[in-house]
Amino acid sequence: MRLNPLVAWTVGLVTAIFVTAVGTRNFVLARVSFGADFFTFWTAARAMFVEGMNPYSLTVTRRSQMGIYGRPATPKEDQVAFVYPPYALLPLAPLAPMSFDWAMAFWLSAHLWLLLAAGLITMRDPPPLALAVLPLLYPVARNLVLGQLALTVVLVLLLAREGIRSQHKGAIVVGGMLLAWATIKVPLSWALVLLLLAGAIKRRAGLEAGGGFVAGLILLWGMSTWWVPRWPVQWWHQVRGYVDYVSAKPLFFLILDLLAPPWGYAVALLLGGVSGGGALYALVRWWKGAGSEVAALTWGSVLTFWLHPTLSVADTVVVLVPLLAWWEEARGKRVFWGAWAAFWLLPWVAFVTLFRGAEPPAIALVMAGLTVGLGIWLLYCRVR
Repeated sequence: MRLNPLVAWTVGLVTAIFVTAVGTRNFVLARVSFGADFFTFWTAARAMFVEGMNPYSLTVTRRSQMGIYGRPATPKEDQVAFVYPPYALLPLAPLAPMSFDWAMAFWLSAHLWLLLAAGLITMRDPPPLALAVLPLLYPVARNLVLGQLALTVVLVLLLAREGIRSQHKGAIVVGGMLLAWATIKVPLSWALVLLLLAGAIKRRAGLEAGGGFVAGLILLWGMSTWWVPRWPVQWWHQVRGYVDYVSAKPLFFLILDLLAPPWGYAVALLLGGVSGGGALYALVRWWKGAGSEVAALTWGSVLTFWLHPTLSVADTVVVLVPLLAWWEEARGKRVFWGAWAAFWLLPWVAFVTLFRGAEPPAIALVMAGLTVGLGIWLLYCRVR
């Protein structure tokens, strides 16, 4: 009896995740602890799914602070509170009953293998080297080590893209529903969610994708209301507090921190103008059928960088969507490997040369600059 390929791949993936998680727990996490961001999510998930508590409550926030700082946070520190909608915790539901070290081991293992699977599916027969360096890209490695949700959102966006590009209506609907979950981080996902839905409309699958998206939102909001009846008000209160104590800033102010006036204003306005003009031009060309989807996704990522109210290095991982999708267009071209080398090497160079006891915010600028450069190159290749 021959196994269905999808079943075989699923069994293999689950087995790989389990084996890697056991090894990570027993040989890595038994010696060193990491995953500070994941601790906040695990604490909130455990409180909501296991204990039936409100994940926004002060009690849950205090647990997170004691686990990370060993004491209550001061008003000027990151409060490490849960600041996402309740449905953001859905992927953590199976991990909530576990101890933290086992939960972190499975979370890390699942993201590592799902990242490789997403690369395999999106790139279509990718070179082994490209897959091998994926976990070593700076924002990817940061998300993996800290257990952040930005990488989770990007993986969901990649899977949603594959579903929406499918010829099967059911897969398209599922793709739309995955986009609904990606709204847990609106500043990160909004541009690519809109682009993927617009792409579905271009392929005459807008009804299925849009229907899945709306149905997904209704389902997720309904589940969240069941878990936390007044969650929209409490969530908004958490978000407002987060903006006050978080150290991340919009891209414009990151540039001003690096370059003193008037040069800072000149560079920020110049890059902002190039980014806005390039994005508008690329998106219009793509909608009219003259530009590529990869260029549209790249410039969508640029817009994400510029309009993000608290741009962190972790959220620059969104550029992974166009980078992986680009392989189909750039197959065999040296410029592809040159761009990958730049995206892999330059952020690490910035980290090593600028590190002064804390992560340099300039890494976000490096990622944004590389993404603008990639977008300009993709436009040049189409227009010339």
